[in-house]
Amino acid sequence: LSLLFAALMLTLSSPVAAAATALAMAAFAGLDIFELAHQLHESHSGLAALAGTVGFVHLLAAAAALLTIADTRRRLSVT
Repeated sequence: LSLLFAALMLTLSSPVAAAATALAMAAFAGLDIFELAHQLHESHSGLAALAGTVGFVHLLAAAAALLTIADTRRRLSVT
C-alpha cells in the first residue's frame, strides 16, 4: 500500500495525493508505535526494534509528503 501511495504521488503530482499519502503514512506510523509497545510488553526486543524502525520510516514518508505539498503550493503560487 505504501508503494501504491508513492506511485500515485510520482505520477499525479497532486497535492491531494500527497495529502492522502501523508495521512496514510501517519496512520501507519501510529500502528507501528502500537506494535512497538505490544512487542516490548511481550519482551520481544528484536521485533520491537523492527517496529520502531518501520514506524520512523513511515514518519519520514509522511514528512516527505507534507514537504511535497508545500513545494507544490509554492510552485503554483509563483506561476
